[in-house]
Amino acid sequence: MFTSPPYNVGMDYAQHDDRMDAGAYWRLIDGVLSVGRDAMGVGAALAWNVGVSPKSRPFDHCVAIERSGWTWLRQLVWRKTGAAIPIWQHTRSKHKARHFTPNYTHEAIFIASNGDVALGSDIVPDDAFQHDVFDVGQFAAGGHGHPAAFPVALAAGIVAHLSAPLEVVYDPFVGSGTSIIAAEQLGRRCYGIDID
Repeated sequence: MFTSPPYNVGMDYAQHDDRMDAGAYWRLIDGVLSVGRDAMGVGAALAWNVGVSPKSRPFDHCVAIERSGWTWLRQLVWRKTGAAIPIWQHTRSKHKARHFTPNYTHEAIFIASNGDVALGSDIVPDDAFQHDVFDVGQFAAGGHGHPAAFPVALAAGIVAHLSAPLEVVYDPFVGSGTSIIAAEQLGRRCYGIDID
């Protein structure tokens, strides 16, 4: 399962309310994580991409992953080259201690497994993903109207290492279809759903 859920930070989606109260939002996240784990075989992998702002609450996502029965393995950092969310000007304009607002230039990808990891068949490792911090340009996303699309290169890099050819990739928040495109390019099958 490779996905990036809505972060509940007020994005403008056509149908999804990205301003849910906290209880409803975490019930949604817990439900998707639990159903995904139940549908997967033991040893399957999860890659959960989430923003790192205070509003997106990345560490609560880690707790939700474990609460839903997944075994948390590690965190990767996707450095979004060329796509900083510029907030540094707030620090420069106030000149006050602790008013520290560096630009957002990365997101976290939490890796987990359904029980112990089960090794699959042979893959071709991509050296661009040899470190737990890697660069993928955000401007390559081209979401075709989706407000928060991620680039195919990001999905492809993760899918290439966590699935084998002909295996199934599942994306419960498929959005503009990036996971489907990456899976097709890599000879995997992908099932994706979305309400928006």
